[in-house]
Amino acid sequence: MHAALMRAFEGRPPCTVRVIVEGEEEWGGPFAEYPRANPHLFASDAIVVADVGNARINEPTFTTALRGMGAVTVECRTLQGSVHSGMFGGPAPDALMALIGLLATMRDGNGDTCIDGIEGFDWDGPEFAEADFRELAGVEPDQPLVGTGSIASRLFSKPVINVTGIDAPATEGAINAVIPFARARVSLRVPPDQDATAARAALIRHLQTRAPWGVKVSVIPEAVDRRRGFDPADRLTAIGGPRGGDPAVRGARSDGQDPCPQRECGPRRTPAGSPCAGLVHRGIRGCRTRLNRPIMVM
Repeated sequence: MHAALMRAFEGRPPCTVRVIVEGEEEWGGPFAEYPRANPHLFASDAIVVADVGNARINEPTFTTALRGMGAVTVECRTLQGSVHSGMFGGPAPDALMALIGLLATMRDGNGDTCIDGIEGFDWDGPEFAEADFRELAGVEPDQPLVGTGSIASRLFSKPVINVTGIDAPATEGAINAVIPFARARVSLRVPPDQDATAARAALIRHLQTRAPWGVKVSVIPEAVDRRRGFDPADRLTAIGGPRGGDPAVRGARSDGQDPCPQRECGPRRTPAGSPCAGLVHRGIRGCRTRLNRPIMVM
């Protein structure tokens, strides 16, 4: 996307463009503190995060909210060490089996996340076609999609639990032993309207109280990401279109004024003549953005 922008202006955009490339999600590093420690790198009139992309080719999409995230590590230790499954298997508590049973409690029979205190809502905006989702996600043809509700709701407005890592003996070279210790990293995606810290606390309570057979586990809080929708008071910046033409993100105004004075725009109810007409709102239940200066700097 950044290279395409520079090509569109033949390498000479009408303003200074600074590209910041970070890999926190891929690496897991502490990027949240980096801008504060290096403010000169981020001094700008506007920041555009080119992270999500369009809903489909040739359909501009403005993403104004993302699900937040909370992560924990859950550990289960039941024995001082491995013991022979033929001699001790049965009464000896298997840490890996206990952990598997605990992780399974976080989704119901339909595949929906079921953690007390974490609620989503039904998405009332444009739908995400199943065929498009299957292609983008690379879902195998003989495998189902999981969860209930529309695909858009499952993607944008409902919580979801995933196990992103697990420590257990490898299958290659595995021996007939009762496993004494197992550990997993659990990632929770939080609906935009919910506090991510509170949601992570609810996840911790679930894991501490749902282990099978009375087995005790320890839960270590990890990262938390408090993402929400843009508030109308936020001073956000839109992208100016190539060579001063139509804005690349429809809904922006070149005079810097609020593009939607009606405050009535939403995914399914954009008034005729509104500057927001034609814009696909993804990840938000209404047009709550305030676009200020049409300059892209990141």
